[in-house]
Amino acid sequence: MVYYFNQNKNNNLVTNYLDKKNNDVQMESVGFSIWETLFTDRAETMNIIEPYLAENINLITIQLGENVKELSTFETDFEYLIEYIKKHCSNSRIIVIGDFWDYKDRDRIKMIVAEKCKVDYISLNEIKDNTEYQAGMG
Repeated sequence: MVYYFNQNKNNNLVTNYLDKKNNDVQMESVGFSIWETLFTDRAETMNIIEPYLAENINLITIQLGENVKELSTFETDFEYLIEYIKKHCSNSRIIVIGDFWDYKDRDRIKMIVAEKCKVDYISLNEIKDNTEYQAGMG
């Protein structure tokens, strides 16, 4: 089972790839924008994702943060989020996805927290801000 905690509901490329490899992929994309838009009391939002957390999950990707503008608590909140998921999904591989948009130190913070929490980090630097990878009209 694969869970995506992010804003993007279209994770078909990863799911299709995994399904070809394993032929039995169940995927759930969980929008968690409330976590991004708060800058205080983010821990109070964990009840939103708790129903999705279980020991039988193999892979969790976390692609959150691009809507975070206030960084004063971002590092500790992001670490809390990862540790909370690890506690409930101790058998899962967790991957943090870097930012597509540059904003102050947000992406660097995500990388530091991923290393501190001993989870994988995938950088998007090679495609960052590249209009070829942007969705939209025109």
